[in-house]
Amino acid sequence: MLAANSNSFAQVNVTSAGNYNFCINDAYTVISNIVISETASGDFADNSTSPKTYILAAPSNFQFDPDFGSVSNSGDDITFIDIAVQTNQIRVIYVDEGNNGTQLESITISDIRVKPINTATGPIDLVRTGGTANQLGNAIADIQEHATFQSFAAPVAGTAENTTICQTETAYDLFNALSGEQ
Repeated sequence: MLAANSNSFAQVNVTSAGNYNFCINDAYTVISNIVISETASGDFADNSTSPKTYILAAPSNFQFDPDFGSVSNSGDDITFIDIAVQTNQIRVIYVDEGNNGTQLESITISDIRVKPINTATGPIDLVRTGGTANQLGNAIADIQEHATFQSFAAPVAGTAENTTICQTETAYDLFNALSGEQ
């Protein structure tokens, strides 16, 4: 009997920004960093001076703040990196000139702000949805989770104790919702 999954091949690892619960009509919330990293040299398999793209589309009923977002890299093969954030997608552009370096490559996407729109949704994963980047084990079809979002109607004062709490609520908001105070 197999007790755990393991992959003996090197592949790109995605460190998720985590799980987020939002209330409908919340302001934008900054999520934690998303880190995309090689586990072996050559996992970022582009080896070209041509720019490559890596696209994350906003899940249904969520949007990104186009005024925020940054990207950085570590390693010694990526010679250019930039980010463009639109309400419906994050696009990372980079040049990976090959496996000439001695360090593993990683890309960190940070300062991303997310908010729910319209309808309670989720949980739903933020995944890679496009781009020309060739990353072993992190193709579009691999569906690696970059974050998980869920949205709810805001809790109403004096309702049940098991009310789902939204990411941006404070302890004061929680106390008032549970105690029925205004």
